[in-house]
Amino acid sequence: MIKKILILFICLSCQLAKGQERPIYFSGGFGFSDLFRVNADGSGTQRLTVKESRGEYQPQVSPDGKYVVFNTYRYGGWKLAIAELENGKIKKGWVRKLVGSSKGYEYDANWSADGKSVAFVGFPSGRSGRRQLFLVNPADGKAEQLTNTAYGHYAPSFSPDGKSLYYQAAVGEVYGILRMDIASRKTEVISSSEDAHEVAPALSPDGSQLAFYRVHADESVTVHVLDLKAKTDKLIYGKKEGEKSFLNTAWDTPLFSYSIGWSSGGDRFVFTKHHGESIFELYIATPKTGKVKQITSLKEASTQPSWY
Repeated sequence: MIKKILILFICLSCQLAKGQERPIYFSGGFGFSDLFRVNADGSGTQRLTVKESRGEYQPQVSPDGKYVVFNTYRYGGWKLAIAELENGKIKKGWVRKLVGSSKGYEYDANWSADGKSVAFVGFPSGRSGRRQLFLVNPADGKAEQLTNTAYGHYAPSFSPDGKSLYYQAAVGEVYGILRMDIASRKTEVISSSEDAHEVAPALSPDGSQLAFYRVHADESVTVHVLDLKAKTDKLIYGKKEGEKSFLNTAWDTPLFSYSIGWSSGGDRFVFTKHHGESIFELYIATPKTGKVKQITSLKEASTQPSWY
């Protein structure tokens, strides 16, 4: 009997380690958004914030599940906040500004695997110009600017060892996916298309696969996974001349509502699907089998998912 209980405990621990029971966090609602969480099977949807200032967006949970970083207007401009989580919910009264000496608007936060750094995109000052890459230490709020270019950067994603960032930026006339070595600041193009934008890159936990959206010339959207070793590009969802993208030009951000988040086991990822008008829902894809399953049905904007 003791042996059976031990085996059961080990199996449950393995499931949790693979992220199979971890919830997905996302932005939800019409107009001003709130933060939500939902189980991977689509059950247990919970609202975490309620109409704070001008809304809350882009939740990203720390690897240990203790904190969440998100985009907010609580501090007189779009800034990043960090909050402690208690039983998966934001601890009451525990929200603070992430970047201590920030001068410009901030977006697109993403944690390193060790939880010691957060990469984000922001303006060096104010709310205009080109969005640059930054790093911040969540423990003390000290930030470092990584880029200073004439083009914008979006959606940074850490390599497993924390030494590189994958992100979206201009490659000629389109957006492509680049990688930066943080120490040297050297960059290289990982993937780009002549006639399509490649946006919202998300690196798998083991660093072997890169999921992203491809927005074609007719604005149809497809979801792909790039095997970084084999250099093979696998279509996961959609088709050209199919679903049309929802461009949020007010944010000066290509496809602000779209995002991808991998499970901690790296076998699945969650992504945003546009249902028309301002309706979005979340779907989970299993790259190995090609299976895609809808997990939310809120009949409103369910966007920017992350899966810690």
